Amino acid sequence: MGSFDIQQLGVTFNVRKSGVDNVLPINLFLYNVIALEHGGNALSDGNVGQNLTNESIVQQNDVLVQDLDVAREQLEVLSKQYGELEAKSKADIKVLVKEVKYLHSSQKELKKEFSESIKEKCDAEVVSVHMFHTIFFLLAVHTKLCPLEV
Repeated sequence: MGSFDIQQLGVTFNVRKSGVDNVLPINLFLYNVIALEHGGNALSDGNVGQNLTNESIVQQNDVLVQDLDVAREQLEVLSKQYGELEAKSKADIKVLVKEVKYLHSSQKELKKEFSESIKEKCDAEVVSVHMFHTIFFLLAVHTKLCPLEV
């Protein structure tokens, strides 16, 4: 795990990780938590052990246990909220997937209708131009057959 040394009444400790020593500032509360996790022996070393009585250690342990219980309750609440949010998120994703599929199919249908409309418009323009030429031709023929007298 690591090596712990008490310096300046438990305000700092050394952590040995991968051959590198780092001195990290830490409050006494956190130091006590670490000490408890490693067997509770660290408080009996040096000056800190002299300043703390068994009674204060028991009181600190009680406080730590209470804090741990509160943290566990908060974790349960957060886990429940996370589960609810995850379920809602999955439901939302399903709805969005259905919407995207619907929009893709609608887009295909609209493109098809648009293409048909453009084709019909082009066909109508061809018929219109053809009718214009026919009317113009008939007018020209009529003018040659029946000249206007002025």
